Amino acid sequence: MGVTVPSPSVLPVVLGVDAGGTKTDVAICDLKGNVLANTRGRSRLPQYVGPAEAVANLLGYLEPLVAALNARFDHGVQMTHATLSMSGADLPEEIDAITTEARRQLAPAGLISDDLVVENDMFALLRAGTSAADALVVGCGTGMNCVGHRANGSTARFSSLGYLSGDWGGGSDLSRAAFWHACRGEDGRGQFTELSAAIAQFAGTATAVEAAHRLHLGQLGQDLYDGFAPTIFEIAERSGDPVATRLVRSQADEIIAYVRAAMQQLGWPADRPSLAEGPTEILLGGSVIVARHPLLIDQVIPAIEQLAPSAAITFVTAKPVLGSVLSSLDRAHGGTTPDQIEQQVREDLNSVNHH
Repeated sequence: MGVTVPSPSVLPVVLGVDAGGTKTDVAICDLKGNVLANTRGRSRLPQYVGPAEAVANLLGYLEPLVAALNARFDHGVQMTHATLSMSGADLPEEIDAITTEARRQLAPAGLISDDLVVENDMFALLRAGTSAADALVVGCGTGMNCVGHRANGSTARFSSLGYLSGDWGGGSDLSRAAFWHACRGEDGRGQFTELSAAIAQFAGTATAVEAAHRLHLGQLGQDLYDGFAPTIFEIAERSGDPVATRLVRSQADEIIAYVRAAMQQLGWPADRPSLAEGPTEILLGGSVIVARHPLLIDQVIPAIEQLAPSAAITFVTAKPVLGSVLSSLDRAHGGTTPDQIEQQVREDLNSVNHH
C-alpha cells in the first residue's frame, strides 16, 4: 500500500501513540519535529476489551486533536505516517486484528495514513532510547517485557502472555508475591517478614490477611498492587528482610534472563563474553528499573556487563510515545530521522507535563 502524499497546501503530519499498561499518550508533529498536539488518557487494552474497543478508545483521543489542527491551519493537516504502539500487541494475530480495526475506524476520518505500523509498546521504548541498529531493551514497570533488533533485520521478542508463557516480574507481580509471603508469614505457614506489617499499613488494615480478605471481597481495588512495589525495595535495602531481599533478587534474575535470552535470539554469543560481538546498546526502562534501587541495580549492571562487555547500558527515562513518533518520522524521512529533527521532538515532548 502506498504512502499518503498530501497536496502542497496541506500540512503533512505524523502520529505516534503509546498505549501502555495504564495510560495512553498521543502526539502529532510536523515533519520538522515540532509537536503540534498531544494528549494523555487512560488505556483500554486489546487483551482486556478486544481490538474494536481498544481502537475506539484511541478514536476518542485523536478526533479532537486532529479537528483542532484542521481549524488551526488554513488548509488543514494530513497524516502521512502513523505508529500505534500498544501493550498487548504481542502475537502476529493480535497485531493483524488491531491493524484491521484501526483501518476500519480511524482511516475514514483521516486519523491515520496508508503508512500505518502497529507494534508492541516495547518497540516504542526501544526507539525512545536509541536509534542504534544493534540494540535491545528490557522494560520493567507494571509488568515486564523485552525486545531487540539487529542491523541484519532480525528481531527478538517474547510471547508476553503472563504466567501462561513463563513471565514474571514488574510492579504487579512483585506486589502479588509480597502479599503471598506476607499472608503466609502471618498465618504461620511461612517465614516472618516485615512485608506483613507494611502491607497492612499500605492497605489501611490491621493485618495483611485482612487486606487479602478485603481484596477478595472487592472492598479494596486491585490497583492496590500497583503502588506497593517500591516498599519491597525499601524494606530489603533498609533492614535486609530475607523475604523482601529474595524478591528483589528474583526481579534482578528476570531482567538478566531477558537480556541473555534476547541476545541468544539475535544470534549474539551471550555465553562467550570474551568476544566483542554483541549489541551496541542495552536499554533499561520502566518505573521499577529507572527508580534505580541500589539492591536491584547493583545486581543487574555487573551481570549485563559480563554478558555484553561492548554494550553501552542506558536507562531510558524518555516518554515511550517519543519512540512512536520517531518511528513515524523515521519512515517519513526515508529510514532515519535527521538528528536536528529528532532533537526537536525530544525537547518538545520533554517539556510536556501531564497531570
